[in-house]
Amino acid sequence: MVLRRLMEIGSVVPAAFGTIAPSVGALEKALTLGQKSLHEQVVRLDGRAEMSLRIAWDVPDIFAYFVQTHAELKALRDSVFGDGEPSREAMIEVGRAFQAVLDQERTACQQRVEGIMKRYGFGVILSPVRTEPEIANVDCLVRLDQVDTFEEATMEAAKGYDDNVSFRISGPWAPSHFVNVELHF
Repeated sequence: MVLRRLMEIGSVVPAAFGTIAPSVGALEKALTLGQKSLHEQVVRLDGRAEMSLRIAWDVPDIFAYFVQTHAELKALRDSVFGDGEPSREAMIEVGRAFQAVLDQERTACQQRVEGIMKRYGFGVILSPVRTEPEIANVDCLVRLDQVDTFEEATMEAAKGYDDNVSFRISGPWAPSHFVNVELHF
C-alpha cells in the first residue's frame, strides 16, 4: 500500500524488495556510495511499474487432467496399471512421462506468453514455478500508462486455452524484479 502511494507521487528508490538498512547512518552511506547507480535505475524505471501474471492449471487432479488430454500418457498409464500390480520401475516410467508432458506444456506456454509480452514492448522475467499446477510466473515491466495494454496482452495470451487454465493479473507494483542495484550496508 505504501509503495503504491509513493508510485503515484513519483519513482521509488529501486532497492531490491525486502532491503532493510541497519541504521539511518548506514542508509545514508549506502545511498551516497550508490548514488550514480541508483540514479541510473530511477531514470530507467521512471514511470514504469511491475505487473504480474500467474498462469496455472485449475483442475482438481492434474495427473487425471493430463491423462484425459494426452493420449500417449493415457495409453502408458493404462498399460502399466491395467493388469495387476505394476512394478516400481513401471510406475516411475509413468511419472517420468507425466513430468515430461507437464514440462513440455509449461515451456510452450511460457514461450508463447513471453513472446506476446515482448511484442507489446514489455520487459519480461519468467520466475520458476513453485507448485505442480503452476504453468508460469511472469513479471513484466510496464509503463504506467500501459496497464490497460498489459491486460489486452494477457487476454491475447489466454486465447486458445480452455477454462482449465487460469490467468491471474496483479499489480501495478514497484518494479522490484527489474532492479539490478544492491545497496551495501
